[in-house]
Amino acid sequence: MRAERDGDAAVVAVVGGLRAGDEEVLVVTSDRGLRERVLPLGAQVRGAGWLRDLLGAPG
Repeated sequence: MRAERDGDAAVVAVVGGLRAGDEEVLVVTSDRGLRERVLPLGAQVRGAGWLRDLLGAPG
């Protein structure tokens, strides 16, 4: 999904829609503000470092 303006708002909207359907959602972000917006919706959140480690990418 491409955000027209506010990417964080787009992520929050997608999380809300998926959680309304009872889907498990994982958001990868290092942005504290976005984290604080999606956690109350029931999303799990991991930081960018977690993803880098998972992929074995240099940090």
